Amino acid sequence: MPRGGDDTVTTGSCNDQFFGGSGNDENNSFYGNGGDDTLAGGWGNDYLKGGSGSDIFVFDSVLDSATNRDTIADFASGQ
Repeated sequence: MPRGGDDTVTTGSCNDQFFGGSGNDENNSFYGNGGDDTLAGGWGNDYLKGGSGSDIFVFDSVLDSATNRDTIADFASGQ
């Protein structure tokens, strides 16, 4: 089990919302699977994978940031 707030969350086929927030919950991994999910990692280097469905990814776009780089694993325009 992850410690210190670095979480991994996986869901089934529902329409889910994930929000990493701030504080000691950096470096989260969110796996939406089926459904129309909203994935927002919050602070830290997060891994976001929506799976099937029309997913929404919320991420920080600060250029050259070493401490807040999110990875979106399966984004396709128009998905």
